[in-house]
Amino acid sequence: MGETERTGKVEQLILENYQRLNSMISEEVDFASNHGGLTGDSREVMWLEFFRKIIPKKYSLAQGVIIIDSDGNHSNEVDIAVFDEQYTPYVFQHNSLKFIPIEAVAVAIECKSSNLKEKGLEEWSKKIKQLTPKTTGIARMATGYFTSESNTQKRTRPLLILASNFKREGDQTISSKAAKLAASFDFMLMKKSNEFQLKVPNEHEHLRW
Repeated sequence: MGETERTGKVEQLILENYQRLNSMISEEVDFASNHGGLTGDSREVMWLEFFRKIIPKKYSLAQGVIIIDSDGNHSNEVDIAVFDEQYTPYVFQHNSLKFIPIEAVAVAIECKSSNLKEKGLEEWSKKIKQLTPKTTGIARMATGYFTSESNTQKRTRPLLILASNFKREGDQTISSKAAKLAASFDFMLMKKSNEFQLKVPNEHEHLRW
């Protein structure tokens, strides 16, 4: 067997592994969505496990998060937040809610069933986008901690992801809903049948944007 053929077989095995993983997670999300008594909590747990499998281990994931800034503003509740725990000097917790500074949050994820209410999702997104990271905040650098403005990013916000299950919806319905929410989310992960469709409204924009 030649080197090229061996490489091809390895790539095929990797592809098949991801397809099995896709199918398994798809079934778990369906299971959570089909049991009304489990409602949102179970759905969030399924998506949490999904994102744990694909997000680098250096990031922590938490459910039930309120993102805050140093001006006293806060987001609506975020189903799942991906944040750098080393970057965060302190996370305040009240009962099941966790309060995390915006400077530490890399991704905010909203988990929904197919019953999407555009107005509510737009408001959820808007509240996060209105939070202001401070250039004087503590930034974790490779050589230690710095508070100088020259060492911090000027303006960042978390990536906003909508994760939803469209088991009974057609492609046209999914595309229509994605178009209506294009200004509110950076990524829309929409599950249909046994596969996930990824919508990226701003995929042609430069990262500096």
